[in-house]
Amino acid sequence: MVAQAPEGVYDRQDKVVAATNPAVKQAWDLSTRMVADGLSAKLTSFTPAWDTGFAKSSFATVACPAWMMAYIQEHSPGSSGRWDIAAIPGGGGSAGGTHLTVPTQSKHQKEAAELVQFLSAAPQQEAVFKAIGNFPSLPALYDKPEVRDHTNPFFNGAPVGKIYADSAKSLDPQHLGPAEGQVRAAIGNGLTRVDQGRQSPDQAWKQALDDVSKVK
Repeated sequence: MVAQAPEGVYDRQDKVVAATNPAVKQAWDLSTRMVADGLSAKLTSFTPAWDTGFAKSSFATVACPAWMMAYIQEHSPGSSGRWDIAAIPGGGGSAGGTHLTVPTQSKHQKEAAELVQFLSAAPQQEAVFKAIGNFPSLPALYDKPEVRDHTNPFFNGAPVGKIYADSAKSLDPQHLGPAEGQVRAAIGNGLTRVDQGRQSPDQAWKQALDDVSKVK
């Protein structure tokens, strides 16, 4: 929800605004209300328990950036046709992606750079999207029929090409600050404390902001 807002936990001057941006508190309040209403499966993302939840279909909904399709298929192999994908309420937001780099320590930088160019070229981006779900980073592919009309049978034939293309085309990129991950982690840890019943929403919010203030 924070990623959907025009401004997130940083402003464009790289000042942390998690405590003053209304969008952050609104997202917090809605998230903690969902916990109070019993809508949380109380599973921490990317843990063995979460993976088991996929395998046993023990939770109903998960935010699904394009790369999550591969994760779900890997950890829920017997669930083909039971999952579906829909556009998220409120419009798109960035949830990370894939980056290819060549380290300076490489003894074969030229060859490695050529491999990066090959893997990131349009035909390969299209092929990877169709094979595992990573959505292309090249806007020129968004309206190509082979991408836009692509559906995924595992996800009940969801029109994933159109869903992710429309989301990408309408996305207004949000500025990310130098310690973005640490700030978001501090807030996420606070939500986990609420989810686990260790703190009230108000207590956890106060501690989260205190933890954010210590991020350098």
